[in-house]
Amino acid sequence: MSLQFTNQSFSRGFTFDNNHNTNYFYVKNIKRPFSAPISPKLLTVPKRKGAIDNGTEADVLQFEVRIFVLEEDKETFDSQIDSINEWLIHEDLKELIFDDRPNRKYMARLIGETDIEDDILNYGEATLTFLVPDGQSYEDEQSVTIPPEGLNFWYEGNEDTNPIFDIEFTQDSTFFTIATPDKWTSVGSSTAIDDAREQKPRYELIDRDDMEDTVGWTSSGNQIDGGLVTGTIESDNADFFPATWGSGSGWHGPSKKRTISEALSDFRVDMTIRSRNQSGQVGRIELYLFDENNVNMGKIALKDTNTNEKMNQGEARLGSFGSGTYFFDNQDYKKGIWNDFYGMLRIQRKGTLWHAYITQLNQSDNYKHYFNRRDSYRLDNLPTDKLASIQVHFGAYGTRDPFPMEIRRVDTIKINDIDNEIQVPLVARAGQILTIDTAASKVYLDGEERNDLLNRFSEWVVLTKGENQIACYPSDIANVTMRYKVRWK
Repeated sequence: MSLQFTNQSFSRGFTFDNNHNTNYFYVKNIKRPFSAPISPKLLTVPKRKGAIDNGTEADVLQFEVRIFVLEEDKETFDSQIDSINEWLIHEDLKELIFDDRPNRKYMARLIGETDIEDDILNYGEATLTFLVPDGQSYEDEQSVTIPPEGLNFWYEGNEDTNPIFDIEFTQDSTFFTIATPDKWTSVGSSTAIDDAREQKPRYELIDRDDMEDTVGWTSSGNQIDGGLVTGTIESDNADFFPATWGSGSGWHGPSKKRTISEALSDFRVDMTIRSRNQSGQVGRIELYLFDENNVNMGKIALKDTNTNEKMNQGEARLGSFGSGTYFFDNQDYKKGIWNDFYGMLRIQRKGTLWHAYITQLNQSDNYKHYFNRRDSYRLDNLPTDKLASIQVHFGAYGTRDPFPMEIRRVDTIKINDIDNEIQVPLVARAGQILTIDTAASKVYLDGEERNDLLNRFSEWVVLTKGENQIACYPSDIANVTMRYKVRWK
C-alpha cells in the first residue's frame, strides 16, 4: 500500500496511457517548455556573406518530470518499480495529459535514462523524460454538421488540423467532393448534365439477409466438410445461432442453406459474424458456395481448433472438400489478432480470380476494417459454373465444448463489368457511408479502405487558423459530418 500525502505541493501530476501518476508515485516538479525548439532554415551560397532565410522548423518536444517513490518497505518499493516500468514503457505513442491543462493532450513516449536515486531503502527519486515527436498538443475530437449550403467555420487552433468527413448518402452518386477555396478532395467521376451513360454499380447487392428469422433457409440435404449435419439453428431476431449442437465423434453441428435470387458468374459473398472463442474450447463458422447442380464451389471459414490456447484462424478454398485448392491460411499470421472476433468473412470470384478477405470490424467507428488479411488465387481457365446457393454452418468437434458464435448478416453481391463508353460506375449507393480521413490520407466505404475511388488530382483538405469555408458537391445527396481536433503548437 502506498503512503498518502495531503500536501498541496504534490497535487500536480499527469495521466499517461489512461493511468494517473498517483497510482505509482508523486511529482515534485515538471519542466515544460513554451513550445518545441525552433531552428532557422538557412541556405548558404558560396562566396556570399550570410545566408538566405527559408523560415523556421520546429524540433520535437520534450518534458522532464521529477518524481519520487515512497513505499512502506523495500519489498513493496521494488514491486512498485516493476509496475512503473510496465505502465510507462511502450513501443508506440500513448496519450499524455498534465493535470493543470486537462484539455491539452500529447502523443508521447518515455525515453532516456530512468535511474532511481535511492536515499533510503523504501524511497527514491528519478527524472522521467517524455518525447512528443510531432511537437503538438490536441484537444478532444469535436464534430459539426455541414449543411447543403456549405459551412463558414472558425478554427481557433494555431496549428493546421486534418479533419475527418463522414458522408452518409441519401441517393446514389457517381462522385462526391469536399472543397475549400484552395483544396478539394474528390471520389468517383463527375458527369455532365447531358451525359446519357447509364449509372451502374460495380458491386451490386443482390440479396441481404439480416438473420432476423430462418424463413427461406433449409436444412435438408446439406453437406459440411468432414462431418455430420446435426442440431438446429435459430434466430433471436438479430442473429443466427446454434440452438442445439447434436452429437458426433468428429465435426458436427447445424447448417442451413438458401437459394440466391440470381445465379452469378462473378460474385462476392460477405458474412458478418461473432466468434467468442475461449481457451480449451473449439469451434468453426463456415460459409459454403454451391452451383446450380448443388456442387460445392468453395468455402470460407473462421475456426479455433486449438485445445491448449485461444487461436482463431481463417481458411478459404475453391472447389469441394478433398479435391479443392486452399488459398487462404493464416496459421502463422499475427497469432491471436482474430480472437473474440467481430468481423467479416468475404469470398469472391471475378473471372478467373478467386479472392478471400477476413477483417475485424470496429463497431464504434463506422465499422472500420482492421486486423485484416486477403489472399488470391487465379484459375487457368474461365469457369463455367454459377453461384446458385449459399450455406452457413456452426461446427463443434466430438465432446469438446464449443464456444458462443453468431452470424449477423450475409450479403450476396453481383460484380458487374463497366463499359465506360455507355456506363459510369456509382461511387456509392443510398445508405452507404463514405469516410474521408485526411489525417490518415485514406478513404473508407462502409469501413473498408477504398483509396482506389480517389480522383488522382485530389488534395487533402485541411483546416487553418481563422475562418474556413467548406462546401460539398453534390450538395443535396448526403448528410455530412466533419470531425476534427484542435491542435496547438
